[in-house]
Amino acid sequence: MAGITDLLASRYRREILALLFQNEERGFYQRDISRRLGIPIGNVNREIRRLEEGEGLLNGERLGNLILYRPNKRHPLYKELRSMVLKTVGIPHTLQTALQGLPLELALIFGSCAHEAAGLKDSRWSGTSDIDVMLVGPGVRQAERQLRGPEKQLGRSINPVSYSLEEFGRKIRQKDEFLLEAFRKPVIPLLGLGAKNGLRPRRIRRDVLLKKLKEWKRG
Repeated sequence: MAGITDLLASRYRREILALLFQNEERGFYQRDISRRLGIPIGNVNREIRRLEEGEGLLNGERLGNLILYRPNKRHPLYKELRSMVLKTVGIPHTLQTALQGLPLELALIFGSCAHEAAGLKDSRWSGTSDIDVMLVGPGVRQAERQLRGPEKQLGRSINPVSYSLEEFGRKIRQKDEFLLEAFRKPVIPLLGLGAKNGLRPRRIRRDVLLKKLKEWKRG
């Protein structure tokens, strides 16, 4: 049996485990996992086989021609692995859930947490570092309050940086150094900027932000 460090060595494997641990009773088919996470189906198949057949971490339930996968709660590493995954890889999902439905144009994770998720070699994320979150829109104060729950749940300090839409737009147009630095490396969109396509790290150019600002103002 592999140790936790080896089990979490693959980024795809970490993301698959996070999805399954966050939806334990529901379970997922391989194509659902591929679609939700944006991982090629071949890679999903390979990781699922290792986790189920090689490590015994997943249980597969055949329903017709498809197999529904859920975590194996009887595995000796289940509790420890679940806790570690949800406190690291599961951070975006936890924060997105807390912010869902609030009047925000944009919410994203930036800084070392996002850099680690993107696999940057110079990431300073330690697994216990603070989580930097950027909030834009009329609901930022409510969002800041909503993040107190995840802060306790994850055992991590969450540092929100909040802007009104007008202030954010002005700073982007003026090439504010803090924002330029924040978007120079990958961020993880939680609301807006393609967050519906999966909580994956991505680089967002300034011209994309300027275009989105026009759309938000029209809306």
